[in-house]
Amino acid sequence: MSLRSTTPGTARQHPYSELFRSAFQLQAKTDADGVAKIVLESIQEMLLKLALQMARDDFEDRRERQRQGIELAKAGGKYAGPS
Repeated sequence: MSLRSTTPGTARQHPYSELFRSAFQLQAKTDADGVAKIVLESIQEMLLKLALQMARDDFEDRRERQRQGIELAKAGGKYAGPS
């Protein structure tokens, strides 16, 4: 998924950015202790892992698309980069 906007100078937010923002702000709004604190920390850790995995998947997708583009350019004789 691309985060680039079609309008120059504007950035489109990732669909999950509001979810992550609200989850991390939850801790600031809550003085949790005991079980509530454990649950809150677990949810935050899970959301962080989810965000990291999404970033990794996006990186891998971009690399794959780049590789495919290079292959097409080489086949068309338009690639002048390293072999």
